[in-house]
Amino acid sequence: MSKEAVRLKEEGNVCFREKRYHKAIELYSQSLQVEQSATVLGIFHIFLAVFILHRGAASYFCTLHESESWIQTLQDVLPFLGYIHKCLCLANRAQSHLNLEQWAKAIMDCNRALEIDSKMEKVLYRRAQALEKIGLKASAHKDLERCLEIAPSSAVKAMIEKLANKQDAEVIDVPCVEKGDEIRSDSDFVEIAIDIPRQSVEKVEESAAQSSEDAAVPNEVTQFRVPTTLRQFSKDYRELERLPPENFAKYFLSIPTTIYSSLFGELMETEMVSRLIRGLIKLLESSSVTAAEVSECLLHLADVPRFELLVMFLGDDEKKDLASICLHLTESDAVFIREKYHLEDE
Repeated sequence: MSKEAVRLKEEGNVCFREKRYHKAIELYSQSLQVEQSATVLGIFHIFLAVFILHRGAASYFCTLHESESWIQTLQDVLPFLGYIHKCLCLANRAQSHLNLEQWAKAIMDCNRALEIDSKMEKVLYRRAQALEKIGLKASAHKDLERCLEIAPSSAVKAMIEKLANKQDAEVIDVPCVEKGDEIRSDSDFVEIAIDIPRQSVEKVEESAAQSSEDAAVPNEVTQFRVPTTLRQFSKDYRELERLPPENFAKYFLSIPTTIYSSLFGELMETEMVSRLIRGLIKLLESSSVTAAEVSECLLHLADVPRFELLVMFLGDDEKKDLASICLHLTESDAVFIREKYHLEDE
């Protein structure tokens, strides 16, 4: 085992006790990298030890006639590979990640440590803690049961009772985790060519088209409550995006004009205004709404924050629709809207 690796690990332990977890993680990682480079030397020591035993004292071989003796001998030699050191570094780094609420990274380190020693109860317990945090409670329960078999404790029993009959979440939110240099593969990327028969592609496209037709959204007005919060409006808009624009226009007209500014705040986007305009002209043409309702909506919409910026990015089609809407309005309202929405030259 490398003295440098041991030194880095001990410094990491000091930082851990001082609750400097980021620095501890850095030192544990450096220790793992140093120990990895020393593995080749450890393997040489193994072969050297076997060679000495093979060429050396025959009397010593006589004492190793039982398999347990051979196992003990191997256990005496294996530390040259730094397995124990590596396992402890990973376990300590996993705990550091736990303290920083980096659940995915903690699980990765626990997995690697358990590949070396599957009976490290503290690593099983730490992985169970991380699994619970990301919603994999049933998986955490399995780790705790194994942990209880190896080293029973009150903390493990309490957590087992807490997670009894719990199920894993169907969807978990785990951020992307970049692999450390010590676990990156040295292999080059390999290009794989996949030949897909043309007939199969056509069948897939035909099936997808059929599924799209079956799942088409009906042209019906979905009943929505008048939004009172920005969050509710955002949620409703995401659903209304799947429907024709007149559905969104009807929904928008149901909102009291007096709360436009307070409700939308900085949320309103050009795409929302465009969809509203496209819907309003269709409602007017079908006589589904009155000109007064549309006029009041557009006039008060001009008071929302960032309105000038929103109008600046309106497309030509939306401006043509606005011009058509103005034909249905009173002269005074039409003049004001043409000015506010920059339709002077239309």
